[in-house]
Amino acid sequence: MVDSLFCALLLLAADAPSAGVPASPAVRTEPREVKIVAGGDVTLGHHLPEFFEELKRRGPVDEQALLEYPFRGVSSLTQTADVFWVNSEGTFTRSEDKTEKNFNFKADPVDARILQVAGVDVAQLANNHLYDYGPAGVIETRKTLEQAGIGVYGAGQDLAEARKPVILERNGLKLGFLGYLYMGEHSIEPEALYATPEKPGIAGTHMDYEAIRSWILEDISKLRPQVDFVFVGFHWGREGKNLIESYQRELAHAAVEAGADAVVGHHPHVLQGFEMIGEVPVYYSLGNFVFAGNWNPRRKDAGLLELIARKDGEGKKSVKARLIPISVDRQPGFPFQPYLYPPAEAARVEKLASCYLSAKEEGECEAKLGFPYPVKKEGREPPRP
Repeated sequence: MVDSLFCALLLLAADAPSAGVPASPAVRTEPREVKIVAGGDVTLGHHLPEFFEELKRRGPVDEQALLEYPFRGVSSLTQTADVFWVNSEGTFTRSEDKTEKNFNFKADPVDARILQVAGVDVAQLANNHLYDYGPAGVIETRKTLEQAGIGVYGAGQDLAEARKPVILERNGLKLGFLGYLYMGEHSIEPEALYATPEKPGIAGTHMDYEAIRSWILEDISKLRPQVDFVFVGFHWGREGKNLIESYQRELAHAAVEAGADAVVGHHPHVLQGFEMIGEVPVYYSLGNFVFAGNWNPRRKDAGLLELIARKDGEGKKSVKARLIPISVDRQPGFPFQPYLYPPAEAARVEKLASCYLSAKEEGECEAKLGFPYPVKKEGREPPRP
């Protein structure tokens, strides 16, 4: 017994730090960071195939040039990002089972090559056009993009898969993405869009605010320990409106409180305001990006978002955000090809976007700043890419 006690005391003494000897410093690591470029609504179906056929009728065209055409004007920015993140609004399917709704967007699955060539890494599917061709369209779209090497989230074969995040690893950092569709009381979409425990569809609810809020809190809390950064995409707001709905602000705050590191929105097809909630950037709508749902939109201002997610040597995290103003096309002549605005135009868009955060009426910011809505240019004579 005495021997056992003596041995135990020796072991405790060996484990105890020596008097006057400082404890080992915390282990430091090299700072790591990831650059993410996020864009708004991307629709490759509808008018884009029509435009490409028109080009081909004019004479021989290079297939690679067609693949590069939609993102050519922004490739200097997107191709240098560690992660290129978009909202893929529409289906990649051969299904003819059209959902009864106002517009139905469909691209041939082979056209997913356009996103591959552009370097898209992750695509949100939680939007109001992912169910345009029913359950088959949802499943085929998800499978097509995954086979193209693109991470997808926000829709699936059932509610569990629709709410499942996609996790990417870049530069030693793990990034998690979640996404939801919620349009509040102004939604004109059929309830059939949304996934259930038994049916394919989109992560979101028709008008059940409490349900969507609870999912956000639950999903982010579950994802948070698995990754270094959590990014949440929302398809929300009212089409054509710069004004931010009250529920958008409420859901953004809920996401931030649950642990989101950045919140990015789309759906209105126009820019909305942005703000910092604590240290978390929230961009309510980036507007259109490569959007072939409209040949020549009147509102051409939009934005890309550059996010620099950084973790320093002591494990402290930060996300810096920068809006990069773009025009959604080069009309007349170059539809569906966004490009980076020159400095003067970029400054105009930045002022408008800042104003939109607190605007109370549509058109208020344009009137106050002396920037009228752009006049729609007629004609669309297509060039040869």
